[in-house]
Amino acid sequence: MAATGVLPFVRGIDLTKNDFKMLILVVMILDVVFSDVNFSGNNSELVFSDVNFSDVDFSGNNLPRVPEPLYKLSSLKRLNLSNNQISELSLMVDVWTNLETLNLSRNNIKSLPTSLHKLSSLKKLYVNCNELDFEGIPASIGKLHNLEIFSAAKNNLEMIPEGLC
Repeated sequence: MAATGVLPFVRGIDLTKNDFKMLILVVMILDVVFSDVNFSGNNSELVFSDVNFSDVDFSGNNLPRVPEPLYKLSSLKRLNLSNNQISELSLMVDVWTNLETLNLSRNNIKSLPTSLHKLSSLKKLYVNCNELDFEGIPASIGKLHNLEIFSAAKNNLEMIPEGLC
């Protein structure tokens, strides 16, 4: 059964620890927390319509990839995709030009997309506990002039990535 609704005055929504098979959000809200919500079922589908999210938390959902609708949210400022099973990011991350914080920790990511340098507002990038090696971090990461925190503990790095030197 799909969960739908129109909630015009809601500024945030927290659906922690649920087991949705389909979730359709057609609301204009700023912050969304989907922490520890099970989207791993075969029929799981996530549809965002007319949304303007600034803060989305999809941590701990066993997601094998970034949900496609997230690549359409250019208004995002904070995105937490930690503690999932994500193995790669699409080149479409370049849509997230307003993104300030990206948490991809505790996934299975082997490389970051070359288009990552287009996230010109990015201040904090967390990629701890993945499978990144020297070649998996594009040299263009050095073009992230607003980057204040790059946290890549517990990966397969043997030296500091080229773009960060």
